[in-house]
Amino acid sequence: MKKNKHPLFLLFVLILLINWSCSKEITSDSISTINAKEKDIPKSEIISSNQIPGIIDFLENETNGSLEFQIENTDSNYRNHEEDLVISSVLTDQIKQVTNGQGKSSYTFELIQEGDKSGIYFMNLIVKEYADELYLFIMKYVPDEDWLKGYKTSHDFASFSGMIYYYDSEGRYLGKGTMINGSSISTEHRNPCPPQDDPSNPDNDGTDVPSGGGGTTESEMPSGENSTGGGLYWIVVTVYHTIPSGETFEFGAGSVCQHPGECIVTVVVEFIYQEQDRSMRDLVDCPPPTDCFDVNGDPCANGCDEEGNCIEDVSEVESTQTGILIDNDLQRLANQLNELVGEDSYEFFIPSSDEETINFDSFEDFENYLDELNEFQLIEEEFIEDGQLRTDNYRFEIDPVLNTDLFVSIFTEQAEPNSDECMEVLNVVSTLIGNTMYMSWSQYEDYDIIHLLEDDIFRIEFQGVLTIGVNIDGFPFKTSHVYSFRIDYSYSTGELLVGWPMSVD
Repeated sequence: MKKNKHPLFLLFVLILLINWSCSKEITSDSISTINAKEKDIPKSEIISSNQIPGIIDFLENETNGSLEFQIENTDSNYRNHEEDLVISSVLTDQIKQVTNGQGKSSYTFELIQEGDKSGIYFMNLIVKEYADELYLFIMKYVPDEDWLKGYKTSHDFASFSGMIYYYDSEGRYLGKGTMINGSSISTEHRNPCPPQDDPSNPDNDGTDVPSGGGGTTESEMPSGENSTGGGLYWIVVTVYHTIPSGETFEFGAGSVCQHPGECIVTVVVEFIYQEQDRSMRDLVDCPPPTDCFDVNGDPCANGCDEEGNCIEDVSEVESTQTGILIDNDLQRLANQLNELVGEDSYEFFIPSSDEETINFDSFEDFENYLDELNEFQLIEEEFIEDGQLRTDNYRFEIDPVLNTDLFVSIFTEQAEPNSDECMEVLNVVSTLIGNTMYMSWSQYEDYDIIHLLEDDIFRIEFQGVLTIGVNIDGFPFKTSHVYSFRIDYSYSTGELLVGWPMSVD
């Protein structure tokens, strides 16, 4: 048997070799158990490829005999920076067979990634029996870097944080799940998919669980309240050693290595995700983008987009989504926004076809943009008189690149000549002009008017909310900022003495 060189495996190997000698009997008590329930652990065993010729024939037929798979880059929820194409081959010298109470089995194969990939991840190929047929899917596990650092000291899998990606046999993205601190935060499935299996259907044998197998250590992870698709996670850790003859034993079975220093230790870490509201078989059988269907199950009349949705039904498909997928990147961005906006607000959203966002590569770029945006330079002023009525117009530049400006109009009525009455401010109106695709402005109804009693200087103070559509590194959101304006001007000359945002709350 080949020694597995995956970083996670090597980490476990190092821990085990430090704590246990290969010549020492290892019992089930030697491995920490995380609230495992015997009745929940399926029957599992390690087998070789010659024991399941039918399964191997199925895999060879799916891959034209190559036993290699190409995995596409994961691109969903407007994110475009997932890892590049991965080409993997199936490792067949250690296969885990898991059999449930209905006698249906799943077979987990390790996938060996080809090429030098950045980051730490590993992949499994799962073949499952369903009724009288077989289907397969691929699971890719990506631990969070911060969690991985903490794990080196805590060795606590119950707090796992990371992503789990699902692909079909052709490497098409099916969905993904997020775990943070041991809890399932959210799941996402691509659309469209067939209706979920009817639980009353006798063909539904209950085995539609993307499973890497059973093991000696198991921890149940309930789905989080914010999950976009119900499900349960388990983390399963199984430890094996192989003696020079090639025979493999599972630690915890009372076996003893009789050849000190010559045993090969293998650690299998698997994450099981159980769909509660949609079977993995349905996801695997989702029609490809070239063969998509509308919400009524009819073929799309105008073709499909890149995600497999009807072009004319994109808005309907998007309206069924509950929100942006939560993961570590999104939480980090949310924390940064919390510090930046203070009492202002922001809201993550999925843009519709008529909504645009300003794209930024990083939060720092967006922060610099706001600093420049807050200057509000005066670029034009004029006053128009019509008898006793007068209008003073001021144009403030918001974004010179987008050509978006704030236009402020002050409507006044002049007092009669030789009258003791004062000039009256009739209204103050501010509107966004120019390119308004990315921003909107809402002025508060109340405003203050102050006569400074210095010549004919008047002060106008008003507030409004500027809302900007933003996309940072693939995450779209709307951010709203409250601006307080103060305008001091000479009524007789129309000269603007002071005009800028007095404060940005």
